[in-house]
Amino acid sequence: MLKRIIKRIINHSGYTVYKDSDNPFNAFSQQGKLFGNSRPVTIFDVGANQGQTVAEYKKLFPKSVIYAFEPHPQAFKQLVQCIREVENVHPFELALSNHNGKTDFHINTYSQTSSLLENAHQSKEIWGEEFMTPERTVQVEVSTLDNFLNKYSVPAVDILKLDTQGTEYQIIEGASDAFSKGKVKMIYTEIITLPAYNNQKEIHEIIQMLYDCSFRLYGIYDPHYTESKLCYVDAIFLHTSFQP
Repeated sequence: MLKRIIKRIINHSGYTVYKDSDNPFNAFSQQGKLFGNSRPVTIFDVGANQGQTVAEYKKLFPKSVIYAFEPHPQAFKQLVQCIREVENVHPFELALSNHNGKTDFHINTYSQTSSLLENAHQSKEIWGEEFMTPERTVQVEVSTLDNFLNKYSVPAVDILKLDTQGTEYQIIEGASDAFSKGKVKMIYTEIITLPAYNNQKEIHEIIQMLYDCSFRLYGIYDPHYTESKLCYVDAIFLHTSFQP
């Protein structure tokens, strides 16, 4: 009774109270709603960094099988340590892209902003020197999603999470076969909306690419602003063949 009274008071004040599992503004609660928390799901965490999202997904989907991709050498070591006692998490020191082989990986002093793309000349001014200061460039292994699925005999991906600092479009380009066959049900991706890297795509270009691959926008989450300008946002896209 007390909870109902408090909720009524809050609602009359112009606010809405949600259960964590029903919160329409939380990307993870929405993924739990779409797939259900009790059944096994296959997740590709692309840009896993030190395992932060792996931990989130394991809480949400305890029976999940997670493939975690991270090309940053130091971050990958931390990722391996983070998941060493977690079942059904497979780490790969690998970047997904639109080709197979090796390529340059540009490491910044803040590991989470490192990318296959070079920093844009105005990136320090927009994002801050502490986040966008180049440190060194290393060679890393890259693979297309199509090539990886074939190589490791992964039949389908329920959730493809992308957080690769501006190269999400390259991963989309390297997944044409998987997308055309409906092997990927959902994409959860970060979209950067202010200049951070050379050759990054605009938000409308990313959305159009995914629409051309038969994905439709399901929701927008966690928008971030700098000086009143939207700088990045997360989004969920569902394949048209996926029926939650």
